[in-house]
Amino acid sequence: METDFGTEMVLERPGCSLHYWLTGAQDSLPLVMFIHGAGIDHRVWAGQVRAFSTRYRVLTLDLRGHGRSRPAVDYACGPLIDDSFALLDAVHASRVVLIGLSMGGNVAQEMVFRDPDRFSALVCVDCTCNTLVPRLDRVTLPIFRALIGPAIHAYPRRQLLEAIARRTSLTREGRRYVFEATGQLSNNEIARVMATLLAALRHEPDYQVTIPELLLHGSDDSLGNIRKVMRAWRDRDPNSQAAIIPNAGHTSNLDNPEDFNRWVLDWLSRAAH
Repeated sequence: METDFGTEMVLERPGCSLHYWLTGAQDSLPLVMFIHGAGIDHRVWAGQVRAFSTRYRVLTLDLRGHGRSRPAVDYACGPLIDDSFALLDAVHASRVVLIGLSMGGNVAQEMVFRDPDRFSALVCVDCTCNTLVPRLDRVTLPIFRALIGPAIHAYPRRQLLEAIARRTSLTREGRRYVFEATGQLSNNEIARVMATLLAALRHEPDYQVTIPELLLHGSDDSLGNIRKVMRAWRDRDPNSQAAIIPNAGHTSNLDNPEDFNRWVLDWLSRAAH
């Protein structure tokens, strides 16, 4: 089926029917794979697909347990990564740029960690570093993991969705989208997704990302340790560059697509060819 995101297709995976969309020139390289954040879906990339598909083959997807890829039996980090590799195999992608937002950035990092030679470049947007965990966070992470589920279940449903939307986007339209997309998940599903994200974080003191890497966060993104860690992350990796997207929160591509697209397309023209 044709949509604004391209042709919608389905890949059957263990415990989930994975929905994905392809657009752009079929013979263009590299393929750009956009991976959305926790609780939302492929529609968060609406401001990017048209701009990027004029230059690249573009793949968007709904991760298992999100959007049209529901229901899903297993939300764990391993199946999310396995799904993403299976999807690249299904579309015969040989050179790939990964662009991941929030939890999607954590998934993208794990894909590069597992098979760095498959990827031309990595763009991590409004996310923390999986493998560079500050000492204090290493102490508090187990506590936070234990409390996240009870905290989510303690919220009245509408207040929970409104709080998530406010912390995610600065704009009225962005918050409306986040509220609607996250509202497709039950509180239990939201808690499971958050636990999956936290499970990806561990300290790897000798690890470096060696492929070209762009780290972006919104000027008003106040979630977690993202702003602090990105500076250390940029300094750790030899081919890394960092930038701040103005007038943007935790979904900088959604809040300020013009500056986001300009930054990433310019960087890709130099880094991924």
